[in-house]
Amino acid sequence: MDPIENNQIDQESGLATTLHSRHITMIAFGGAIGAGIFVGAGTEISRIGPAVALGYLVVGALAAIAMRLLSVQTRLNPDSGAFATHVGDAFGHIGRFAVGWMYWWLMAATTSVECIAAADIAHGWLPSLPAWAWSVLFFCTLTAVNLAPVRVFGEFQFWLVLFKVATVVAVPVLALLAALGVLPGIHSPGMRNIVDNGGLMPRGWGSLFPGILLAAFAFVGIEMTAVASAEARRPGRDMERSTRIVTYAVAVFYVLALLMTVVLIPWHDPTVAKSPFEALLKALHVPAAATVIDIVVFTALLSVANSCIYAASRISHALAKQHDAPKSWAQLSTTRVPAAAIGATASVGLVITLFGYFAPDALFTALIDSSGAVILMVWIGIALSYLRLRAKSRTRFRAEPRHSSRRLELAAWIVSVATATMLIGMIFVDDTQLDLIMTVVLVSVIFLIVLWRETNQSADPEW
Repeated sequence: MDPIENNQIDQESGLATTLHSRHITMIAFGGAIGAGIFVGAGTEISRIGPAVALGYLVVGALAAIAMRLLSVQTRLNPDSGAFATHVGDAFGHIGRFAVGWMYWWLMAATTSVECIAAADIAHGWLPSLPAWAWSVLFFCTLTAVNLAPVRVFGEFQFWLVLFKVATVVAVPVLALLAALGVLPGIHSPGMRNIVDNGGLMPRGWGSLFPGILLAAFAFVGIEMTAVASAEARRPGRDMERSTRIVTYAVAVFYVLALLMTVVLIPWHDPTVAKSPFEALLKALHVPAAATVIDIVVFTALLSVANSCIYAASRISHALAKQHDAPKSWAQLSTTRVPAAAIGATASVGLVITLFGYFAPDALFTALIDSSGAVILMVWIGIALSYLRLRAKSRTRFRAEPRHSSRRLELAAWIVSVATATMLIGMIFVDDTQLDLIMTVVLVSVIFLIVLWRETNQSADPEW
């Protein structure tokens, strides 16, 4: 029997293998579906117009390809280090160290942003408690959830994420029915809101590339299926199934939601810029639309933060096993979770959050922007590690049919070139220039640490 399907993986680490497919799926949905699609996408629509849906379609296709490549590698080597482990296998210690730490920082920074936004909503509901205190409360709660047995964490995340997933699916479907004229009580405008307002690209073809760049960051989190696979009951099968569900569902319903928004409502309408989902709910005559969106966004923010703490702790746990992180991060608690790694991740995220309240805005912005381009670098790492590992050990990939193998090699090159082009393109887009600059600073710091450790032979088991 295949040892992967026999669930005999990661035995040295001792991580529990008790997650079901639905848990892995919701962990990834939890990380991928954040406030961006409910609120932030409205700003993109107001800047780009209906072409924003095309940008999400292009990025969704790239994300699907990258996740297919990641799925193949993870099936052969399920590990909590996921793509960091694969890059290490392909390119050695430096690759693993760089990709692992970049992703860990991305998760810590994202946790901070999500908790701050959730705290603002909670403060609006109960203003007697300061926003910073809400953030601290959220960090303490999510840390406690992550310290519980992973099966408990998975069940908690499943129910926390379910509401927003249902919203992401139901609202675009209802909007589609309204656009087709089959929803009672709602008159369909047809394509008038697009044709009469400048067409698909009212800002011109030049707006499409910035739209593609901004869309890329909406897909952060789908890679968490690979991270969670090391704790799955059937890692190979569950990871591949969850990856397909999450990637295609996110891509399809994101595109459908944005497309239906500009079909039912003029793209320059102020309500769209505020929140496309709220605008859709109002167009569908749903009562208390603003309240519904506030609740959905609140749960979305907390579930993203929860998934980020989980993913960061598992990546850092894998790094520690390879002596690329503090030794204590490799140790497990009695509940078989990396408690020290969880605590460290949450603590760093909390410190960044407190900077957002009490430190100069420039410092907080720099910290957050330093993770802005990391996901693109991770996608490049996934594609290049696939190409390198296939070249190094073709026998390990022989389960793939020959025609599929050729398609995947071509796909890996497409992802590498397209993502590298997006990174270079960030230089020329005002909204992403600072993200790229600060991410380059982060990468430079990481590589300086790598070089220092290599030259001083400090990469030892006691780090």
